[in-house]
Amino acid sequence: MKFFRRKKASPSTEELIGRAKAIEPLVDKLCQDIVRAHRDALLAHEVTYVVPAVWGVSPQGPLNDEQKAIHAKVAQVVDQVMAIIDMRRAQPAQEYAVAYLLRGLIISKVAFQIEGLKYHLMCMNAPRGGPDMTQRDFETMGNA
Repeated sequence: MKFFRRKKASPSTEELIGRAKAIEPLVDKLCQDIVRAHRDALLAHEVTYVVPAVWGVSPQGPLNDEQKAIHAKVAQVVDQVMAIIDMRRAQPAQEYAVAYLLRGLIISKVAFQIEGLKYHLMCMNAPRGGPDMTQRDFETMGNA
């Protein structure tokens, strides 16, 4: 009889968010470490420079040493996160989906930090009152 069956207890809040609380600082620290250690290279290239570094492959050919170093850090944290989530019983497609989302998060966080750093550096070098982005600062390119 269904009447005598025990209802499944609802998980506590700590059980629900425990893994997320363990993952968030790992990802945050990774992104901060990447920006600190590879700041000059990240500032010297387009923001998309970080994408092949996070994924470990580039359609333009092999990764350079800087990108390989970034990828090694990312791969280590992705493995740690997968262990925390306990993806042992997951199907390969599920595992890839989680890794895909995680790598996307890492790319977004690093890109955001780099763009923020660029803006900060621009403000420091601009005249008092912040960057002066007036019409005279823009140059027309090409013909219409």
